[in-house]
Amino acid sequence: MKNAIKTIHILGFAMLLGGTLGIIILNAVTNNSSDLVIIANQSQIISTLVGWLVVPGAITIMTSGLAMILLRKLNPLKLHWLAIKLTLGVIVGASSAAILAPLSEKLATLAAQNSVHGLITSEYEVLKGNQILFGYAIIGIILIITITSVYKPIFRRSAH
Repeated sequence: MKNAIKTIHILGFAMLLGGTLGIIILNAVTNNSSDLVIIANQSQIISTLVGWLVVPGAITIMTSGLAMILLRKLNPLKLHWLAIKLTLGVIVGASSAAILAPLSEKLATLAAQNSVHGLITSEYEVLKGNQILFGYAIIGIILIITITSVYKPIFRRSAH
């Protein structure tokens, strides 16, 4: 049972990381394009990546992580690295579902409208910049979670 949950946890991590990296790569490749149809298609692909990989991956990581904690009878209040990992995991999952998913949908809609009207609106450009920054923030948090998982720092009070 523990191995199955661990495998599910790793698959969720791969979904989240793969979807986020896919968004960053897609933005890098098509960022300087002035073709509105390419921009509209890129926005739709990103919205799909968020809906099918990023958010489900984050939810999978959170639920499988909690299941592993319960099965192993770990206490996040005593293991500070686990508390950090849990907190950051919830931040990634909640912000992906509450911020990134609606933002990606809005961008896909705006990009489709822009391609019909033949111009890129400033609203689209601002939201696109926010989406790119958000992707980098998620990658940074995932990196911190990964380092914390591997390193498992122990926080002790010094006896002075």
